[in-house]
Amino acid sequence: RGLKIIARLGQTPDWAVPASAISADDTHDTPPTNLQDWADYCQEVAERYAGRIQAYQIWNEPNLRREWGSQPPDAAGYVELLAACSDKIRQADPEAIIISAGIAPNGQHDDNAHRDDIYLDAMYRAGFQQYVDVVGVHAPGFAAPSYGPDDAERDGQGRWATFRRIEDLRKVMVQHDDAARQMAILEFGWTTDRVNPDYAWYAVDEQTQAEYLVEA
Repeated sequence: RGLKIIARLGQTPDWAVPASAISADDTHDTPPTNLQDWADYCQEVAERYAGRIQAYQIWNEPNLRREWGSQPPDAAGYVELLAACSDKIRQADPEAIIISAGIAPNGQHDDNAHRDDIYLDAMYRAGFQQYVDVVGVHAPGFAAPSYGPDDAERDGQGRWATFRRIEDLRKVMVQHDDAARQMAILEFGWTTDRVNPDYAWYAVDEQTQAEYLVEA
């Protein structure tokens, strides 16, 4: 049907993680204890699907504790994981596009989460750009599309709580002389979920959702 695929690599299976490394609230986004095993896995996937999978997203939201094996976020550790996987994919399928993990927008900066712009800056300081073709970001609909980070700051809210937060992340790229590289919005949209407390606080009705998607 002419679809092109971005495959996200992560979600470690039970058999690949020591029981001692899995906590009660773990979602199996546990960093590999053996980077060579992880690299071999990335190579096997890329060799098998060469020419059929066009792009790979390496991990998801590593700036959140719950997406990093219930461990404090570690940008340098993520870059090591990214490098091991990227090198093998490039060997197996040089045409594949490699995208860094989408970063969760948030204003928190502690052992549970790292602020998205600070985390991206730390990734650059660890040299992640040499291992990717495209920088991954997330743009959930926390507010109307036209409402930007400056508007939120003026209103006493976090700059992160806007669709246009990605403009702040773009500034980080430019500061690191990486303006020529593209960004990929890997998660995007406005939820209608009024049940799950993680999402209900910014839910909209379906008509508003449709209007915001077109406007964005």
